[in-house]
Amino acid sequence: MEPEEARLIAGKLKARFERWAVALVVRSGGRTTNRRSATATLRKGYCFHACGRGFTTPDGEIICQSEREIFETVGLPHLEPWERE
Repeated sequence: MEPEEARLIAGKLKARFERWAVALVVRSGGRTTNRRSATATLRKGYCFHACGRGFTTPDGEIICQSEREIFETVGLPHLEPWERE
């Protein structure tokens, strides 16, 4: 493998890893939980990026590294996937 090819692959893997927490919340939440988090996000004036790394706020970007951070950012209690409706 050429160094440039390795660098590109590493960059793609890093981008996917950075989006992992967001993907888990979106894909494992139930309809009700997703609506609650969307409503809480809008009330704070944030934009949640379901295919991204977290939120855009009036003050910049918030990158979330865990599911817990996503819930806490919008002021909701963290729910495990099996607790989500």
